[in-house]
Amino acid sequence: MKNAPFGIELYLYPTYFIDCNHPDVIEYAHNIIGDEKDKKQQAIKLYNAIRDGFRYNPYNINLKHEELKASTLLNRASKSGYCTEKACLLAACLRVVGIPSRMCFFDVRNHIGVDKYIEIIKTDVLTFHACTDVFLDNKWVKATPAFNKTLCDKLGVAALEFDGENDSIFQEFNDRSKVKIEDGKRSFTGYIVNQGAKYLQKIKSWGCQEFGVYIIDKNSNFRYKTDKATELKVQPIAVDQNSFEAK
Repeated sequence: MKNAPFGIELYLYPTYFIDCNHPDVIEYAHNIIGDEKDKKQQAIKLYNAIRDGFRYNPYNINLKHEELKASTLLNRASKSGYCTEKACLLAACLRVVGIPSRMCFFDVRNHIGVDKYIEIIKTDVLTFHACTDVFLDNKWVKATPAFNKTLCDKLGVAALEFDGENDSIFQEFNDRSKVKIEDGKRSFTGYIVNQGAKYLQKIKSWGCQEFGVYIIDKNSNFRYKTDKATELKVQPIAVDQNSFEAK
């Protein structure tokens, strides 16, 4: 293979892992985009196909080089993979249709769908969470195809969408899904809103009022009251059920 030129064209060339020259990857990418000519729409079609066509599975990671190729995930019988594999396949397919792409990695906390994995590694900080950097309209935008819609539906979160214009990186609990927390005879019903996953386990462990709210300030700190009678460290602020005024 010829040496790749410098500049944006570098991100159109095949590599060992992003094997966009593999015939199966080429065929798959073209089948997904069909007759679509708009580059942004092509990218969105490929993103959706890989997000939902390959089930997210972080429990079967194989670090052998050949297992990390884009074409390997594409031809895997289980049609499942973890974030790095799915981001790599998206990068390869984008290159097939002439859209520059590259890999991008993060360290993340409060990752979804990995509760058992966190128990095994004894930390909620997961390193090298992968997404795909996509070059559209003369700028790089990030796309994260890791979590398939069926998984998100099961976990009660909105699937992460990619519009080709804005970074699409982190899930948020912002779909106004109700949650009921019970502690003995007491219960609390409310909504999971922005970053709710970050606090849900704490809320469950701390107990609750019959009807109340937690307030989280702009610095992500809890505002709450302490209930000395029950010796619970944190209680939601009790409010009137109709007016939502503090009691």
